[in-house]
Amino acid sequence: MNNNILIIGRVTDEMIKDIQLLELNVILITSEQEVNLVRDRDVLLDLLVFDYTQLDQLMNSSRILLKKYGIQAAFSFSEEALFNTAFIAEFFNLKGNDIDSVRKTQNKYLMRRILANHKEFSLPYKLVKTIDDIGSFVEENGKSVLKPIGAYASKGVIEVNKGENYNNALKYTNCYGSEILIEKYIYGRSFSIDILSLNGSHDILVILERKISEAPYYVTTAYTNDFDLSKETLGLIKDYCFKILNTLNIQQGISHIEIKLENNQPKLIELQMRPGGRMHKIITYVSGEKILPKYIASVLDMPYSFVPVDNKVSVFFFYSNVKGCIISVKGINNILSNKSVVFLTSKMKIGTQINRIQSTKDRLGYFIHCKRNMENQSKKCYKEGLYLLNQLEIEVESI
Repeated sequence: MNNNILIIGRVTDEMIKDIQLLELNVILITSEQEVNLVRDRDVLLDLLVFDYTQLDQLMNSSRILLKKYGIQAAFSFSEEALFNTAFIAEFFNLKGNDIDSVRKTQNKYLMRRILANHKEFSLPYKLVKTIDDIGSFVEENGKSVLKPIGAYASKGVIEVNKGENYNNALKYTNCYGSEILIEKYIYGRSFSIDILSLNGSHDILVILERKISEAPYYVTTAYTNDFDLSKETLGLIKDYCFKILNTLNIQQGISHIEIKLENNQPKLIELQMRPGGRMHKIITYVSGEKILPKYIASVLDMPYSFVPVDNKVSVFFFYSNVKGCIISVKGINNILSNKSVVFLTSKMKIGTQINRIQSTKDRLGYFIHCKRNMENQSKKCYKEGLYLLNQLEIEVESI
């Protein structure tokens, strides 16, 4: 058996290096917009750059690569490439992404229909096309959320409530998809759970609390595992997530599940078959575990071990609710000089045009604030990270 695998979609240098801990040869297909994320291209067995969302072209290229190198698996860790990668894996009989799981989870309406047969997962929902559809649903169910059935990264997600301008909300969501789902709003604290599944067996990698931007848009602005939930509640979350995966017959892959705790009962918001945004990095700092090599090794039935590190992590995304042009940024050095800050990336440059945060694409960067041996520092990691974030000053010139 050769050690060649195919990866399709958005990856970074760090992700490639993690995968190469398994001593695998990586063939990468990525887009022109994403190729610069991989600077050390000498470590790749081969690199192709084109629009991988075009399935015909991807099929032809994969066929040639398979003939040239022999490939045992195909993987993707980005929404844009998930379905086509799963299609490639199934068509060429490769290990990797499961097409049925990807199909069900990338179509929010289909997923809700499957789950609606089980009372514990039921939530009022409906496909809507007109403002009258929206109005009647909101009249019956109260505050609700519009979302395109196939979008991701919070694109097109917007809150609607009684007495509001439904027309503007509908136009906004329509920009990201013609088929629109409305769901009853779920109240409560928000959490994300990343799970590794193999042959129907599930293993929780990490549970993090999510901090969300202000309505009407819902974008994660921070993750933290510095939260106060009882063992009983954590057990409820675990059982709930595993039941969702079993109900959807998800046997294999990495699942990113978002829930809210409403009256201390978990309620599903979202599910995707990939690690949540930047989660591969966050999981490493929380558990000491590198998620991508663990997943790939499990699929390929390869030995892989790790030494857990006792970490606690808060992750904060920089953002601004003011539309305009950045004219000054202050406080970055204060964040970087803190010894507990283990990573920082920023798109905040003078002259950059920014918008009010509406999707994850509008976030201006993030830093990871990490503390070890948190038993004696309960609830300090999040507060310390928030203090650092508040030292950041972004001045914009209104447009």
